[in-house]
Amino acid sequence: SGRTDVDNVSGKRSVKRGTWTDGAGYQTLALYLQDRFNAGQWLTLGAGARWASYDITGNEVSTVGTLNLESSGSDVTGSVNAVLHATRNVNLIVNVNRGFRSPNIDDVSVYDERAEGTEVPSPGVKSVKMITYEAGVKCETSRLSGSAFYYYSNVNDLMERAAGIFNGLTFFDKNGNGLQDKGEVNILQRANIGDAVIQGVELDFNYTPCSWLTVYGNYTWTKGEDGNANVPLARIPPDFGTVGVRWSSTAKLAPWVELVCHAADSQKELNPADIADARIGPAGTAGFSIFNVRSGVSLSKHFRLVLNLENILDEKYKYHGSGLYRPGFQVVTCAEIGL
Repeated sequence: SGRTDVDNVSGKRSVKRGTWTDGAGYQTLALYLQDRFNAGQWLTLGAGARWASYDITGNEVSTVGTLNLESSGSDVTGSVNAVLHATRNVNLIVNVNRGFRSPNIDDVSVYDERAEGTEVPSPGVKSVKMITYEAGVKCETSRLSGSAFYYYSNVNDLMERAAGIFNGLTFFDKNGNGLQDKGEVNILQRANIGDAVIQGVELDFNYTPCSWLTVYGNYTWTKGEDGNANVPLARIPPDFGTVGVRWSSTAKLAPWVELVCHAADSQKELNPADIADARIGPAGTAGFSIFNVRSGVSLSKHFRLVLNLENILDEKYKYHGSGLYRPGFQVVTCAEIGL
C-alpha cells in the first residue's frame, strides 16, 4: 500500500503513507457442512453450518507511534430452509440465515486524516453479526416464470467510526503535556457500536406469450435504518429495476433484437456519511431511465455477432454511491466464439 501526491502546478511528487498498513497480512480458514432432503412428497428441507476463522497480521512504525494490527477471531454461520411444493408449478419458500462479516484489512488497518480527527488502525474490532428471515414464492409454467421475495435482517455489532484511544488518550499528545492543545487532533477508530435493520423486496418475471416473443423484468426495493442514530444506513440503493422485450427467430442466422429499459428512482434518504461523501452529497442521487437496443445473428454454430446501442437517449446518469457517471450514447459491437 502506497501513495504519491502530485502538485499539478509544480509537478512536485510527495511520497506518503498509503491508506492501509503496508505489508499487512490476512488469512482465512473455513469448514462447512450442508444437506438437503425430501420430507415427504410436498416438502423439501435444507440445513447448513459453516465455521470460519480469520487472522490479521502486520505492524508499522508511524509518526504517531507503533501501530499493531495483530487480531484474530472465528464464528459460526448457519441456515435452515423449507420449500413447500404447493402445486406442480408453485413453490412456497422460507429461509432463516445467520451470518457474520469478519473485519477486513480496510476495517483494521486504515489510517486516514479527516476533518473531525485522524483515524488510526482498529485491531480490536470484531465480526458483524446478522440474522435474516426470508419468505417468498416461485412459479413456473410453460409460458410464465417468476418469483417474489421479502426479507428482513437484523444486524448487530456494526463497525462505525467513533472516538478512539491511542496511548491512553483520545487525542495525539504531540508535546506530552497530557492536555489537548491547539493542533492536536482527535483520535478516531472503528468500533462495534452499531445496530441496524435492513429489509427489502425482490421481484422478477419472464413471460413468453409466443415462441418468438419474450417479456422480462425485475424490481428491487431496499430500506436500511441505523438503530442507534435513527437515520438511514449509508449507501442504501434506491428502488431500481429492468424491463425488456425480446424478439427472436428460428430462421437462418437466428436473428434477434431486444429493447431494454434500466431505471432507478432518486435516492434522497441519506446517512450523514452519504451527505459528506463527494460522490453523493446533500442532494443525493438523481433517478434515471435509460434504454438500450441489442441485436445479434449467428453466422455459424460457434460464431455470433452482436450489436449494442446503449443509452440511446444519451442520458446523464450514475448509480447511487458511484463517483463516475456512466457513458452517454455509445455503440458496442462484439464477436462471440463458442468452442
